Amino acid sequence: MLTNQSHHCDRYIPLSEAAKRCYPRAIHASGAWRHARKGILCANGQRVYLKHIRAGGVIYTTPEWVTAFFEAAAAADAEHFRGDGNVQPVAKARTPDQSTRAIAVAREKLRALGV
Repeated sequence: MLTNQSHHCDRYIPLSEAAKRCYPRAIHASGAWRHARKGILCANGQRVYLKHIRAGGVIYTTPEWVTAFFEAAAAADAEHFRGDGNVQPVAKARTPDQSTRAIAVAREKLRALGV
């Protein structure tokens, strides 16, 4: 006889459902997928991912994991700011022009060394 007992697997929900129910404001399912697969880059340079599992071709998460994701992102962002309001420096990506100049400088140095 089947009863209405709650099983541990009842807590897993598809990302599409989590996007509607567990986010502070409903987002498209692709947003939840992006958080799970690619994460978000926080202000301190740390990448935070939404914990998930894959079963039968469907990606699942839990409301607790969504909450933990937001808490981790908030903690990483808070870590970026000091108590005095100053922003800690974060390494920035080079522009294409900066990369081209850096390559030219490196080649010149190698040429001067005879390499």
